[in-house]
Amino acid sequence: MNRCLLAINAGSATLKFRAFSLDGQTLLARGMVDRFGSREALFSLADANGQKLAERGLADAAHDTALAAALNGLADQGLEARALAHRVVHGGNRFRQPARVDADTRSALDDYIALAPLHQPVSLAVIDAFSRIDPQLPQIACFDTAFHATQPTVATRFPLRHCPPLA
Repeated sequence: MNRCLLAINAGSATLKFRAFSLDGQTLLARGMVDRFGSREALFSLADANGQKLAERGLADAAHDTALAAALNGLADQGLEARALAHRVVHGGNRFRQPARVDADTRSALDDYIALAPLHQPVSLAVIDAFSRIDPQLPQIACFDTAFHATQPTVATRFPLRHCPPLA
């Protein structure tokens, strides 16, 4: 069994994932669960070149079912996830770099649901589901907002200076 790193991008209707070598340099497989969380969910898996390896409908709408399908589909190809990296939209002003998901991190991310209501709850549901499936599997949250946290002040305020006054 080849060990891999699994990158997860959970959207409101699609779960995309990529399996990489442990050094992160080589793409090993890519997959998706389309219509994620619905009764019409469809799992697909392809190799690094896009050659289809598997495709099947899922039995129910549960996040756990979709994530188990992803892990099992990878295992069928001889790949075992050793760590997960999740795209999380909002890290607020607390998370400016990737963070290991532990109880404190997970709890803090709830505070940012209102800032990204379409994406944050889905990302957190996926993190929680993986925690149920394999509590020992390390999970890392990588934040979209980390990019903006490192911008110079002038870059974050520029658009405000050029907006017309509000009526």
